[in-house]
Amino acid sequence: MTHDPTPAAPARRRLPDYAATGPLHLLMSSMGLNVDDPVDVLLAAAYQLAARLERRIGQWDAEGPRLVGAHASYRLTAGPCSVHLAARVGTYTELQGGAL
Repeated sequence: MTHDPTPAAPARRRLPDYAATGPLHLLMSSMGLNVDDPVDVLLAAAYQLAARLERRIGQWDAEGPRLVGAHASYRLTAGPCSVHLAARVGTYTELQGGAL
């Protein structure tokens, strides 16, 4: 048996509740993002989508079969613009086939 010097990955903490349920502008403020920058708005929306997806699947387990099929979506509308983001967890074969 050989010794693997690679350190174990630290356990990932759950995203904070305010990230999933709070207003986007407060999340952006807590992250130090600029509400006038479209890239920052998109980043905060993706973070909030990840937090919402995490709430739907419970304890994050990258190996767990219960993740397959978990999904969340997000829509942000401001003035004439609208951003729609969606995330769905699938198997490797589903994702390789382009079924997103």
